[in-house]
Amino acid sequence: MILENPIWLLGKGEKINFWNDRWCGQTLASLFNITDHISSFLTSSVSDYIHNGHWNIHVGLQLKFPNLAHLVQQITIPIEERCDSLQWKHSQVGDLELKEAYSFKHQQFQDLPWAKLIWNDDVPPSKSLFIWRMIHGKIPTDENLMARGCNISSMCSLCFNHVESSCSLKFLPC
Repeated sequence: MILENPIWLLGKGEKINFWNDRWCGQTLASLFNITDHISSFLTSSVSDYIHNGHWNIHVGLQLKFPNLAHLVQQITIPIEERCDSLQWKHSQVGDLELKEAYSFKHQQFQDLPWAKLIWNDDVPPSKSLFIWRMIHGKIPTDENLMARGCNISSMCSLCFNHVESSCSLKFLPC
């Protein structure tokens, strides 16, 4: 998560790898499907493609990657010289702070209405865990064990017809 969310803010372009750093949305190597084996040898910096404050993309590269010049032209080269800076793209100021990281990570989890019913002070933790495992199909029923490669002869103790499953534990008809 940490490696996928910073983005370079262009200054002189000396610290930014042209192909492998995120400075124009995502890495150019991934945009142009350059394999990791090849991209590891691409060490040119963004400053190598800037001349007199303008983008200077070699004609050979433009022929090989027709969209490259258009993509790069969308990034503005700063008029005044400043250092490149690595920014956290989900922050107002660009700094990665613990509060920002927590907030970002917390947003990825969805609120489940049933979670507060089973994870509360009135329900013993062992029962909460059992219910959580049952909801997620993690109870070691014969059916789940067989799915993991255990060879077991099994029969549901309720209907005496099917393999023991999570449904039979919930007292639902098999």
